[in-house]
Order: sequence, then structure tokens, then C-alpha cells
Amino acid sequence: MTGARFVVTGCARSATMYTAHMLTAAGLDCGHERVPAYRRDTFDLSSSRGVGESSCLAAPFLPLDIPTVHLVRPPLDVIGSLVGRRMLDGGHESFAAFVHAHAPEVFEHPPGVERAAAYWLAWNRMVEPHAHLRWCSTTLDTRDVATLAHRAGIEVDTTAVEQALAATSRRINARETTRIAPEDLGELAPEVDALREHYGLPWHEPIDTFDEKVPAMSNPDVHWFRNKRTGKEWAANPGRPEHTRMTADPTFERIEDEPAPAPKPKRTSRKSKSNPHPGGLDEFAASEERGTDG
Repeated sequence: MTGARFVVTGCARSATMYTAHMLTAAGLDCGHERVPAYRRDTFDLSSSRGVGESSCLAAPFLPLDIPTVHLVRPPLDVIGSLVGRRMLDGGHESFAAFVHAHAPEVFEHPPGVERAAAYWLAWNRMVEPHAHLRWCSTTLDTRDVATLAHRAGIEVDTTAVEQALAATSRRINARETTRIAPEDLGELAPEVDALREHYGLPWHEPIDTFDEKVPAMSNPDVHWFRNKRTGKEWAANPGRPEHTRMTADPTFERIEDEPAPAPKPKRTSRKSKSNPHPGGLDEFAASEERGTDG
């Protein structure tokens, strides 16, 4: 059999790229938006080079004659990401034209939060009737992947799946986002709330789904937080969404910057005019590191 044997689809900014990477690491070669969809009348799965395709662009072409996964993500995270990247408001013209062609009602709403909320509603409602499985991007587990593999007639090693789930970063394709609250959704808030509850989703992703010790981006002023329950520590830049959430969440406490390592005991050695590093190789290596950092 050529072409994809399963498809994963849902809203844009719902972790379709993460899902493709995770499934591929688990042994199910899954492409991300490999199948052309813009200005197309069909979704030609024979053009997929893997056994699966993960793409928000598949939604308007459902039903497809293969196992289909409806991938969902908490609404405020999707909406905030769409708004932050202006995907429906001039920041991604090809995507906006694609949405307009298949869900023109989205553009009856004003640009910004309400339009993104209308898209979240329309796209999920488009996928749901044709899906065989529903996955939440933040709670994927081994059973989910094994069930999909069984439906697609593909053998999978559960140990490989567990390792892929543990190793694949959930911050793949992390982009600009805007902090959104339920009250920002305007007249669409009740509809979003109802569909969110129907899918069993929280408003926001749990903070614990962030990678441990998120690396600093471009801002050198990094703040550190500790989860009071687990003791794990994260770093975040002021102004980033994870910083805002951890500041507001009583589960987290601010801690001082990562402590510097304790100084090594001084070595007693005879200084030599020919040896600029009397402390030996350790001191020489340390000086080399200081030079490259400076």
C-alpha cells in the first residue's frame, strides 16, 4: 500500500508538528503537512512519503478512507498562538485564504481574538464527525499510539512509543503567542466553553507540560521558578507566556538565579615563569572557557 495509512488533523497550532515528530520517533513515519492542500480540490494521500500525515490542512477534505485522529488542544492556547502570529489577520495570507475558502463564516467575526475563536470552533466541528479517535495534545500516551497503529494495520513497539513520548519536546514549533482569557472571547465565549467541556479540555495547557528548565530565548534577564509539588525547576524570560503563567500560579515559587558552583579549593603549587596556569590543566581549561564566553 502506497501513501499515508492514517491522518492526524485538527486546528492549526494544535501540536500537529509535535505529533508528527513523536510518531516518527515511535516508528510510525509521519509527515507534517507534506501533502499539498492550498488551492487543491483533493487531499492526495498517495503523495505522502510516510505511513502517516499530520496536518491541519486535511480537515476540509474529510472523510478520508483511512483511520483519522482528531487532535485537540486547549482553546486559549490555540487562539493565543493564532493571534500572536496573526495567522488570520494578514500574517499568513495563504493560510487565511485557505480557511476563507473552506470556512468563510470565520471571517464574519472581527480580526483578532474573536476571529481566532471562530476558527477554533469551525475547524474542530469540521473534523469531529469524521474522526475515529480523538487525542488531546497534552495527554497523549502509549495506548493512544498503539490504538492508532492497530487501526492502521501497523506493528509498533510499545517500548519505542514510551521512549518517543518521553523524548520528544512539546515545544517543537513554539512561536509567538498572546495571553488570552475567557472573557476576551466576547460573544463566542459560551460556545467555546461548551465545546471545550465536550472535549474534556482545560482552558489552558497545564504548566507542567512545559519542558524542564526552558532555555532562555533572547532576553538575558532570566527568572527561575520551582514547582512546589515536584521540586522541578524552570527558567523563563519575563514577558513570555510561561513566565506569566508561573508567576500567577501558586503552585510555583520564584527562586534566585541558578546558583554558581562552589569554588574549588586552591591548589598549593610552585609557580613557574614558564607556566602561566600554575593550577594545572583544570585551570587552563577554565581560562579557555572564560575566553570563549567573553
